[in-house]
Amino acid sequence: MSNIFRNIYRFFSTMTRLYNAGDNNRQTPTSGSYTSVVGFLVALVIIIDSIVTLLLLRYCDRWHDVLLSFVLSSHAFLLGGMIVGFLFGIPRQVALSKNKDSKDSTRQDDTYYNDNTNLEDISDWLTKIIVGISLVELTRIVRYVDLAAKNLGESFICIESQPAYIMGYGTIVFYTSCGLVCGYLWTRIKLVLILADTKEQQKKIKKLAFKNNISAITTAEESTEDYQWYYERIKALYDKRDIIVKDDLQKKRWGGKSANNGLRLTATVNTLGMGLFSVSISVVSEDSGDKGPVAFLIHNSFPKEIVITGMNGGKAVLPSLTAYEAFTVGALVYNNNEIVELELDLNEQGGYPKGFYYKTN
Repeated sequence: MSNIFRNIYRFFSTMTRLYNAGDNNRQTPTSGSYTSVVGFLVALVIIIDSIVTLLLLRYCDRWHDVLLSFVLSSHAFLLGGMIVGFLFGIPRQVALSKNKDSKDSTRQDDTYYNDNTNLEDISDWLTKIIVGISLVELTRIVRYVDLAAKNLGESFICIESQPAYIMGYGTIVFYTSCGLVCGYLWTRIKLVLILADTKEQQKKIKKLAFKNNISAITTAEESTEDYQWYYERIKALYDKRDIIVKDDLQKKRWGGKSANNGLRLTATVNTLGMGLFSVSISVVSEDSGDKGPVAFLIHNSFPKEIVITGMNGGKAVLPSLTAYEAFTVGALVYNNNEIVELELDLNEQGGYPKGFYYKTN
């Protein structure tokens, strides 16, 4: 008997060391306390399971039937308690209001997407419903628990009725309570850290994209000092042109043709990783002759929506923008005192990486 308990202790000690090893990279007083509490509860569960198993092996002829009933029921209550603990512990996202007129508000602070808070709403509704019903129907709930304990005790066929009833009641209360505490603590401590890491990773991605886009636009504009007159003309046209699609400002705004009057607007897309893609946009003259300056009109999530550059060898290039999904790009080419309009919806082009495209209704 002592050897069995010694082996159980060794197993639990090994599992605890492995569990703590995962926390070494970020060991805080809170996470350490969490590990201690959950480790204690896990130890209790293992000890209770072991004691029940040993007693059944020693005193029950049909121990396998009773053990199966006990294991299935006890761990079902454990899982149910963890789910309830999870619902009660779901962290609520703090919504920070932004002042658009603030000098500290920059395009870099815009988020790529909003967090989905449906689970928070469901948790809020269910916890209030559970607490409300529990208070109103407390007497009936106690009767249901008592009935469940009796039914569970009947499955312990080789144990006398009164001890079986007590064992059933204890199984319900103990395993549900352990699951509730473990689920709540994991959600309040570990899930918060996971969500915080995800948000921090998103910030790093945004900073990388912003830095790369500034570099690409600066490179494209290095030789455009003589095109200020063209920028002013394009800016006046840009402000007058109506926005058709609010989520994609250039879509259906510049004629919808990627080829027009001997000029073609193209783009290449490559995967960078971390959900980011490198997008290089070009305007090519079919006769290889240099035209006037080219105004690239891009998505408003980039540092600038209008970028002016010249043509060299019949080609104007806006190099290596960093994007997280497809968008529509426009190009306005000055040619013989006229402005040639080009438009290319990257979401409708083939051959790009699969993750680059977004779903449309």
